[in-house]
Amino acid sequence: MFFPVVCDVGDRDKFCLFLEERGVQTRYIMPLINQPVFKGLWNPDDYPVAQWLDKKGFLIGCHQFLKPADLKYVAQVFGEYFK
Repeated sequence: MFFPVVCDVGDRDKFCLFLEERGVQTRYIMPLINQPVFKGLWNPDDYPVAQWLDKKGFLIGCHQFLKPADLKYVAQVFGEYFK
């Protein structure tokens, strides 16, 4: 359904926009610790990894109908951004 990615280098939002402009769909990872229903139940600062994932993580589509050429294209787009 999706493949998680963490953009630890650079700006996640710019990278996601770059991918989207080239036809690679992205979605942010669902917030792990800052959902309104959880407000006040814990201190988000106690969970730095979850905060990091909220700020740097995103998802790209992944399903059984992707062809090898599709995967090669996604890898090519990633390489284009990071060259």
